[in-house]
Amino acid sequence: MPTHMWNVPVDALMRYLHYPSARADLTSNVMYTDTYARFCETICRFTGFDRVLAKCTGGEVCNSVLTAASLHAQKRGIKKPEVIVIEHCFHGRGNHFQALYNGWETVSPTLRQVPHGAEAVEEAINENTVLIFMEVHRCEGGPLFDQTDVYPAIHQVARKHDIFIVTDGVQDSFGRCGYQMSWQKWGPEAYRPDAITLAKSLGGGIIPVSALVGTDDFMSVFTPGSDGSTLGGFPLACVIGTAVLEYFEANPLGPRACEIGQRIATHLAGIPHLTVSHEGAVIGFQVDGGGSLESLCHKMISDLSEPRVFMKHGHSYGSVNYARASPIILGMTDEILDEACIKTIRPSFEQWSRYVDNHKRS
Repeated sequence: MPTHMWNVPVDALMRYLHYPSARADLTSNVMYTDTYARFCETICRFTGFDRVLAKCTGGEVCNSVLTAASLHAQKRGIKKPEVIVIEHCFHGRGNHFQALYNGWETVSPTLRQVPHGAEAVEEAINENTVLIFMEVHRCEGGPLFDQTDVYPAIHQVARKHDIFIVTDGVQDSFGRCGYQMSWQKWGPEAYRPDAITLAKSLGGGIIPVSALVGTDDFMSVFTPGSDGSTLGGFPLACVIGTAVLEYFEANPLGPRACEIGQRIATHLAGIPHLTVSHEGAVIGFQVDGGGSLESLCHKMISDLSEPRVFMKHGHSYGSVNYARASPIILGMTDEILDEACIKTIRPSFEQWSRYVDNHKRS
C-alpha cells in the first residue's frame, strides 16, 4: 500500500522554514510562543477539552497520565496510589506499562491490571485508586473492538466511585475508527473521559507530536516543571500539529474510514477459520487455530508479496490468533484497496486457512 503522500504537514513545514527570521527552532514549552499558543487553542477546540500538555511520543504522553495520577494522589493524601489498566490494552513501548505486562517490577503508582469488563474494574477499585486508564478499542491486543459496550459501563463505574477515567486515543482517534474521538461511538458527549492521550496522526506522519488533553480538574495538578519534555511543544511540531488539526476539522476522516473497513471486510468474506471485524479503518483479523500470525504478516510486507501490505501481528489467546491492519485513510483509493485484497491479503489468508485445516487433521 502507498506511503504517506500527504501535503498538509509538508506544506506547513515549508511555509514555516521559508521565513527563518520569524521562527524559533527550539524553545522550552514553559516559555510562551505564538506557535505553541495556537496549537493549544486548536487542539482544545478540536477535542472540547480545557488544557493541554504537549509531548513528543505516544509512550511519553501515556507516562504523563501516571504523573497526573501521582500528583492527584499527593493532593488527596493517598500514599500508595493505584491506576487500573485493562489487560491487552497497549500504552506504548519502553515504559512502565510494558514492565507490567512483562511481569517486571513497576514504580509508583502501582498499575493494577484487570480483565476487560466493568465488573472486574469495580472489584479492583479501593481507597488507593486514583484513575482508570484504557483504550476504547484495543488496537494492539485482541479482540480489538468494543462490541459489547464495555467502555460506557466502565465510564459509569468511574463516575460512581468519583475517580478519573482517561482514554488512550493514540491509535483509535482522529477518525480512524469512524469517529473524531473514539468515545463518540456512543454519542458526542455522554461518555467523555477526563482526559485523552493523542499522538501519531497529530504529527501528520512526518514529525513526532503527542499531547495529553483534559479537563481543568484533571489537568490542574500540572504546573511548569512538574512534567516536561525537551522537545514537547517545540515550534516546528506545533506548526505541523496545528495544520493537521485544522485539516481534520474541515475534512472529517470518519466516513471514509468506515468505507475502507467495510470494503476490506467484504473482500475477505467466506475464508474458513477467518473472522474479519472492523471499526472504521482499523481492521481486525481473528483466526481460530494455526498459531501466531507473525510469519504471515511478515510475508505480506516482504518482497514475496506484490503489492506489499503492512499487517501487524497481534496476540494469541489459547487457539485464537489476532492480526490487524490500519490502512492509510487519505489517498487510499478503492482501486488500491481492491488490488491489495485480491492479490495479497485474501490469497495469504486462504493459504493460512489451508494450513489450519492440515494442522487440525494432523
